Order: sequence, then structure tokens, then C-alpha cells
Amino acid sequence: MLLALCTVVVPLIVYLVRRPWAEVRLHRLKIWLTAHNRALLIGVFGVMGVLFAVQGLDNLLH
Repeated sequence: MLLALCTVVVPLIVYLVRRPWAEVRLHRLKIWLTAHNRALLIGVFGVMGVLFAVQGLDNLLH
């Protein structure tokens, strides 16, 4: 929960404190995330799938 909150709060605070610097960095981040969207989603959902499979097998065997 804390990690999810930090991903919203930290960029917002940086944007409010150092707007010109943050605009450049956030724009670059947006471009990078857009370019690598497919790979990121495959990675995230792949990890979730493995975790769910392991949890399911563990519950099945116990």
C-alpha cells in the first residue's frame, strides 16, 4: 500500500516544488512507459500468474 501511495504522492510533490524540472522528467517517463507498455504488462501479469499458480498448488497440496 505504501509503495502504491508513493508512486502518486512523490511525483506530485516534485511537480509542485520543482515544476520545470519535473515536467521534463515526467514527459520522458511518459514516453518511455508508452514505448515499453507491452513488455511491462507482460512482466507484471507474468509475475502475477506465477504467484497465483504457486499459491494454488500450495493450497492444493496442503
